[in-house]
Amino acid sequence: MPEREFKTFQVPPVSAQSESMGRSPKPFIVACAVFMFLSLGLMFTVIFVFANAPKIGVSAHKLEFKQAWEVGHCLREAATERKFQQWAKRNPALRGEQFWARALRDQVIDQDMLHKLCALTGPDMHPDREGFLSHTTKYQAWCSYTSPIAVEVEGLFAKEKPRCVLVCFNARNWNNRPDLGVMVIWSDSEEPQWLTFEQAQADWGITAEQWADPAGQLFGKKAPFQHTFE
Repeated sequence: MPEREFKTFQVPPVSAQSESMGRSPKPFIVACAVFMFLSLGLMFTVIFVFANAPKIGVSAHKLEFKQAWEVGHCLREAATERKFQQWAKRNPALRGEQFWARALRDQVIDQDMLHKLCALTGPDMHPDREGFLSHTTKYQAWCSYTSPIAVEVEGLFAKEKPRCVLVCFNARNWNNRPDLGVMVIWSDSEEPQWLTFEQAQADWGITAEQWADPAGQLFGKKAPFQHTFE
């Protein structure tokens, strides 16, 4: 009877098994974990922003109000100083953005006001301080406020003068905050005000057409904006 042949079976090494099963799943697991972590982070960020949006809006409103108060206070203080009064007589026709730019460069108002003349919301951008003051940088829209004519500034603060707007958002920034109105600084008050169209219509007879075109129909023409210019 012939003898049977027995073949031995060799178990492949671990490395061979791994290769036959494909790549290790570890990189895939790590990638999934990173994706989940980033997704959770994004989700919580979105929730935080939406939950705090009202608070952020209130803070921006308060900061804009504070900044406008500083602009008005700066002009009020300058009007009492002899240096400014003499400067205004030498530059009687300056108004609006040119008024602010020249006053800053000639140092008749605090040069720290440069960035405060740029609204916190709107299209304008803070200029480079050194380049702006030395008149060496390319022009960019930076001034968000109107101003009176230089030679009229001192007189507009007189008590016997009718109430008027000294400074307000210019046409470029007129609709920065349609929910609140337009920031205005009055001649008889240090407190700025958000003036709405409804208030302007009721108190001053301003029409919707005029309100929609401040540069063409309000500034320098229609009370209470008759003494402020771009």
